[in-house]
Amino acid sequence: MGRETVKDQAITLSEAAQLYPLAYSTLAEAVREGRLESRRSGRVWLTTRAAIERAIAEGKLRPRQK
Repeated sequence: MGRETVKDQAITLSEAAQLYPLAYSTLAEAVREGRLESRRSGRVWLTTRAAIERAIAEGKLRPRQK
């Protein structure tokens, strides 16, 4: 089967907020509204870099401006 790439590895919303110009609250809201692919592991929500980049490209997430 295919190998998992870095973009396909699960990351927490906190990690995503550090990697991308997105606030944790923005990511959490996107998860609640179904705009960001995610899954829950216990009490922690997980997503992937690929899912975040796809949501940004599709206009479902808007990165902060510097």
